[in-house]
This record gives sequence, structure tokens and C-alpha cells, in this order.
Amino acid sequence: VAFNRRYFPLVERFKELVDALDGPYLAACNFCRSERYDSQKFAAAPDTHDFPFVVGTAIHGLDLLAHLFGEIAHCETTPLAVQTNQTHAWLARLRFASGLAGEARLLPCSGSSTEWIEVHSQRRSLYLRAGFLFGTSDDAGSIEIHEGGKLVERIAGEAESPPVVRCGFVGEYLDLFRAMRDGRRPCANLATSISTMRVCEQIEPT
Repeated sequence: VAFNRRYFPLVERFKELVDALDGPYLAACNFCRSERYDSQKFAAAPDTHDFPFVVGTAIHGLDLLAHLFGEIAHCETTPLAVQTNQTHAWLARLRFASGLAGEARLLPCSGSSTEWIEVHSQRRSLYLRAGFLFGTSDDAGSIEIHEGGKLVERIAGEAESPPVVRCGFVGEYLDLFRAMRDGRRPCANLATSISTMRVCEQIEPT
């Protein structure tokens, strides 16, 4: 698992907001790609194609969910048939270890190539919109805070930051060095990787 999403400055700000949220009851990840046939290529030639879609690509969205909301303790999946090209998407119902309900919509063939995460409480909803996930994009992403049915604040990502900073690579190394200094595990570690891989294989067994 590549963990750099955990260290995006905008994700770190979003996590602060999540941790301060009073009584969240639903978190969701929307992970959309366009014309991705990874799973079909893997099934046809597993020795020559790296990974199916969930393990190879959507794993990043699932790992970010776990980072933001805690370990995913339970997963039930409904494959969704895309009849126009005989592929599948996945709708996963999740339960985090905290008891929070979750959902992941993983779409390899859609009209979009983007990601967003949302979390809802009674009066406040938070959205992490992820144009910034692609380091070459001019869209640095944003956080939206909604209260009482209205958008009350929009926090834009830092478009002027170098991609190596904006996309978390610097933060990932800094956390590793600080963890070594402090004698602790880094935020991203083998245990978190194994946990996320387990969820991926439940969604799309290989």
C-alpha cells in the first residue's frame, strides 16, 4: 500500500475536523475511475498483469478511510454489473471498529476520474474533494464544511505547493524519521497495510 495520501496537508487538516466532529454516524468513500479494466486483464493473464482493480488501485481510498475513521472491522460487498461492457463495480457496506457505519463505492468504469470522502453527523457534514490526489493536476482539492443545509466554509488546497509536498511524500518521510527518533510506529505501518489488504480481498477476492 502506498501511504502518501495519509500525509497530504489537506488530509491532515480534514482529519483534525473529523476528530472534532460530534456524533458522526456515516462515513463514505467515492472512488471513481474511467475505463479501467485492471480486473479483466488480471483474470485473463495473472502472470503478466500486476493487480486487479481493488487491490491495485481502490486500496488507496480504503486505506484513507481507515486512516481517517479507524480500522475497518466488517465489510459486506455487493458487486454491481456494468452491462454495457461486462465489467463490475463494487458497493461495500463497512463497519469501523468504533461502531461507525461506512460505505465505499468503487467504480473502475465511470464518467469521472476522481475521489472524495464524506462524513455526516446530525448538523455537520464534511467533504474532502480530491482533485489534488493526482500530482500533475492544477486542482489542489478542497474541504467543504456544511451545517444546517448550507455550505459554511470551503478550505482550498495549496495549489502553489510542490507536488512532492502536496501529495504527501515529504510528510511520509518526516513521520518515519520522527517515529524512529521517538521509538513509536509511524502512522502508516505494516499492521495498517495488512488490515487494508484484508478488506480489499474481501471486496474483490483474487
